[in-house]
Amino acid sequence: MASIHSVQALVLSIYPENDLDSVVNGGLDHWPLLTSAELPVPALRRQQRVRDLPMVTEEFGSPIDQSDMTSRARLMAVSTKTFGTWLRALPASSLGNLLDDNTLRISVGLRLGSRLCQPTCAAVEK
Repeated sequence: MASIHSVQALVLSIYPENDLDSVVNGGLDHWPLLTSAELPVPALRRQQRVRDLPMVTEEFGSPIDQSDMTSRARLMAVSTKTFGTWLRALPASSLGNLLDDNTLRISVGLRLGSRLCQPTCAAVEK
């Protein structure tokens, strides 16, 4: 829908008989079914972010509110702009950030909140 709003003036200048209003109004009729937020003002309807933000906030805002403190911290951490920057760091031993395989496995596991150690039940012979 944002792309239709962006090119609406251009399309009407090229093809004035075209009825883009029916397409646009059809999409606007579905807005209340998707979100409880109000329709964006006409000047901002060409921005996809303005359309997506209310739906994303409703969809992903509730798990944060309903989770325990550890899960909430994890969800808030991964929703920041720079949450994965440490994964793009180039390994260099001169900088001290060259990790062996096991250390990297543990670091990623801790960051993701995975269970790193699990008890095993081994059969013991007598």
